Amino acid sequence: MSGVRIGLVEFRAGTVSDLLKASASRPSSFSDVRYLQATEDDYRAIYSTYGQVPGGMYGADEVARPGFTDARQGTETCSIVEMMRSAQMLARITGNPVWADRCEDAAFNSLPAAFTPDLKALHYLTSPNQIQLDRTSKAPFISNGGEQFPYNPHEYRCCQHNSGIGWPFFSENLWMASETGGLAAVLYAPSRLTAKVGRGSTVTITETTAYPFGDRVDLAISLSASTEFPLLLRIPGWCKSPAVAINGKPVRLPTTPRGWILIERAWRNGDRVTIEFPADVRLTVWESNRKSVSISRGALTFSLKIGERWQRYGGTDDWPAHEVYPSTPWNYGLILDSEGRPEGLRVVKSDSTPLQPFQLDQAPIRLFARARRIPSWIAEDNGLVGEVPLSPTLSHEPIEEIPLIPMGAARLRVSAFPVAGHGPEAKPWSADTVIAVASYCWPSDTPRALFDGIVPQNSADATVPRFSWWDRTGTREWVEYYFREPRKIGRSGVYWADDSGSIALPPSHSADAAEPPPDDRLLPFWKKAGGGLRIPAAWRLVWWDGSRWREVSNGTGYRLDKNRFNEVEFTPVVTRRIRLEAELQPRHSAGVLEWRVMER
Repeated sequence: MSGVRIGLVEFRAGTVSDLLKASASRPSSFSDVRYLQATEDDYRAIYSTYGQVPGGMYGADEVARPGFTDARQGTETCSIVEMMRSAQMLARITGNPVWADRCEDAAFNSLPAAFTPDLKALHYLTSPNQIQLDRTSKAPFISNGGEQFPYNPHEYRCCQHNSGIGWPFFSENLWMASETGGLAAVLYAPSRLTAKVGRGSTVTITETTAYPFGDRVDLAISLSASTEFPLLLRIPGWCKSPAVAINGKPVRLPTTPRGWILIERAWRNGDRVTIEFPADVRLTVWESNRKSVSISRGALTFSLKIGERWQRYGGTDDWPAHEVYPSTPWNYGLILDSEGRPEGLRVVKSDSTPLQPFQLDQAPIRLFARARRIPSWIAEDNGLVGEVPLSPTLSHEPIEEIPLIPMGAARLRVSAFPVAGHGPEAKPWSADTVIAVASYCWPSDTPRALFDGIVPQNSADATVPRFSWWDRTGTREWVEYYFREPRKIGRSGVYWADDSGSIALPPSHSADAAEPPPDDRLLPFWKKAGGGLRIPAAWRLVWWDGSRWREVSNGTGYRLDKNRFNEVEFTPVVTRRIRLEAELQPRHSAGVLEWRVMER
């Protein structure tokens, strides 16, 4: 095609000015590899632990808590919007198309389900796995108590202030200017853009597409006179073989397409650009979240279609508040074939896209896959979905074909599935009978270490999992057991961590320093604290009587010994919650290697 130059632009640190225009005066630091890498490091620090779930977000229901990374953990509606906004800004600043991918992931898969289909109400927390949106408190499994899940236009104050900017900012960032007088298609959606290009000519581009439900984007160009300017088209990271045609004639892409397609030519009134983004179905295995799996096609990830029973509980006729309950089963495990693909998968697409495609019965694309029920995967007593079972999970239930719809259309949703199996590798699932939560936990540790049954050799044993309040000192902290069923408890034993003198410190650091050395902040504390843990100054046990915390009665004394279980006997209580409260030494933190609670 004469007069046309087709190329690819891949993101490389230091070449940002060749791509998008961040501002009228770009600081040189925008292309400094140190700052670009720091941004990516920050992203991975959160998502490598709390973002191991489908939907583009992470589990931080007010607090990102170690040990609480399952797909039932949620994200505030305003956090979804703010993540999208941050990704849009970083795409503009860096020119890295991965930020546009991340924005679309959150925008299409998490944001729509945070609202009712008519956008009149929202809820505080949206989770990849969320089977009942009622008023019941989900604490302590969710960090906040109270009403977090139902759709209420009169609650969730901070989200009410931020939620409205999500789609307007998304629309504002569909197109961006390039440094060379051109335009860049960053995010894809039906739109009309009028902008200055080249040496000041005005161009209007009308974008027609069903993206992300469809695979094709059409651009119609209107100009008063022929004008030369570059056009940059983002290639979504999931697309392996994009295709481009100009005025119906295919253009050849020179290499394996990745990053941005760059088209440089003299554009004329009436020119048309057609882009095809063929979408394959792909399976993601979340190894660190019990090997759960999710299914995606293009920019969309899919959830089980769960029947919805909407029940009004408040609000006004114009602005009602609703709870949503499931009316069909939800506890399915997907069946994978011998090559690790969803068995029996088929895709069904509609010929048109409705005005509101993100609702249960109007999604223009659906998937169907084979699955088995997992009867032991049940909800908590408060209606929160149980933690996703470890895959492969044993199931002898009949094979069923289940419908899957885009996550954004599923207000009730299971998006991270266990894999259902019946061979020798499949194990029966039984949920933990106890949940451990804490006032704080050092990110390298986990509350699960408290009840893992691994008895340490001594208080300085660094080979066993552990829980600690490092690097807090001089504070009053707690750790709590929450039982699925009431328990009778009359005896408890705690094995304290104490690594005094166990590790040599760098010359520039001492055991009493307020912070660990800055160059190794993400190392486990026993490798850097240099003996920073001590037996606490004091501790006690309290139990929940159904309305308040009460100290146990007639205790035999709270011992403070190293290298042994410190046991205390007391008048038995029947409870679902018991806490160990500790007063930390003024200059040292504390930790627990194992905590037992028993009948007397």
